[in-house]
Amino acid sequence: MLRDDITELATIVLDRNSYDLIRAPLKDDIAAATALGCSEAQARQEAAWEHAGRLSDDLAAIATIKVLESRPAVKRLMTTGSVSEGVLNDEDYIEVLRPASFGIGEVREVRFAPADVALDERIRSRSMVGQVPSQAELLWRERRRSAEARLHGTNTAIRVVTTVGRTKG
Repeated sequence: MLRDDITELATIVLDRNSYDLIRAPLKDDIAAATALGCSEAQARQEAAWEHAGRLSDDLAAIATIKVLESRPAVKRLMTTGSVSEGVLNDEDYIEVLRPASFGIGEVREVRFAPADVALDERIRSRSMVGQVPSQAELLWRERRRSAEARLHGTNTAIRVVTTVGRTKG
């Protein structure tokens, strides 16, 4: 998550990857609009706006809707943990259209999936008892640990989403 002070309130978010605007089914909708006399650029822009919102106003709703669409229907309220887990499970979940780049200094918090933390520890513990991990596992763990060390070096908050439900106090 980026710090609030470096993200403009008018920043646009899409409920999908912008690449979807040049692939079916949105590509077909754009083609149909151009057949009716609309320019391709205008049709693409209108299609994008149908899937867009403002970061400051719509991000939480977009994230929640995306999570609801990807899970079986339940008759319970969703928790913030459920939404966080859903967002962590899909790398192309929501696209933020931010014209400027950002560095680690602008990152407020990084969230890790519990499965990644558990896998990291499993690889470590297996190697300690003589079960040699694969090269792919070792490389993955080395890169993950390097990234985490860099985050610690910048005092960036790191959170592991440990529960998706309500907790008792």
